[in-house]
Amino acid sequence: MRMGPAIFWGLFLIFIGFALIIKYVFDLDIPVGKIVIALFFIFIGIKLLVGKTKFFHTSQKETDIIFNDTRLNGKDISGSEYNVIFGKLILDLRDFELSDLPKRLEINTIFGATEILINDSLPIHVKAEAVFSGARLPNGNTVSFGNSEYSTFSYNTSDKFLMINCDVIFGGLEIK
Repeated sequence: MRMGPAIFWGLFLIFIGFALIIKYVFDLDIPVGKIVIALFFIFIGIKLLVGKTKFFHTSQKETDIIFNDTRLNGKDISGSEYNVIFGKLILDLRDFELSDLPKRLEINTIFGATEILINDSLPIHVKAEAVFSGARLPNGNTVSFGNSEYSTFSYNTSDKFLMINCDVIFGGLEIK
């Protein structure tokens, strides 16, 4: 039997359900919230200590930045979607030709940080969506909860351009 994160989270949710039933049916004072937070931190700690093993096997793609700091230049981009989880991504797009990248780039940041460096002379349109986080755009807009958009001066919908969608949850995004 393969024990992976899916089985852990399944058992974790079942435990929470049973704890809530016991708490409210039998009127016992069980600190469910504190137990949930403690189990979450225990899982993350074990994952950090043992690293990649068969016990915690996950299929991580090259475009996933998990518990890691990564710096990519425009020429190094290999995919159209990047996921930053408990890590940091610095994406330098100042040295690329528009033909080097896909027309659409999606960056998801969860409990992490993403910094995107762009060149204003290239046609780029950015949509940033934030939930309990901070997203700072070059025009001075800052979003903590909601969405905002930014376009470079050379952006025109009828010409070729790069569309960057950024979703940030409990993290930070800065576009310079």
